[in-house]
Amino acid sequence: MVTKAFALTFVATLLTLPAYAYAQHMNDPNAPCRGVGPESKLTHCLYNAAQNADTHLQQTFQSIQGKIHGSDLEKLQQMEKIWVLYKNSFCDAEYALYDGGSGGPPAHFACLEALTRHHEDELKTAYGRYLD
Repeated sequence: MVTKAFALTFVATLLTLPAYAYAQHMNDPNAPCRGVGPESKLTHCLYNAAQNADTHLQQTFQSIQGKIHGSDLEKLQQMEKIWVLYKNSFCDAEYALYDGGSGGPPAHFACLEALTRHHEDELKTAYGRYLD
């Protein structure tokens, strides 16, 4: 079982990575909202994309969660709690790179969207046999 101390140590370790490891999710070739401007529209688009990715992830997670039981279900739920801590910490760190500048909000939402989208893909790979 993963302990809270392990989870916090894991997240803290990730936060010590070089700053360039966090930057520029919004410039990823697969990122949504590419070419959207001005910045306020980009931020709004990325916010909506992050919300959409979260909705898709929750649907996938709930579908898997409804088909597994016992210790497998407990491990999935524990992993998801740790992953949410990781995602929020990671994207908060990316936001902080902008020192309160106007690039922070779009970078934050792009990070949330990208990590959520990738996590859904990971769940589909690992638990694909439980999906319809």
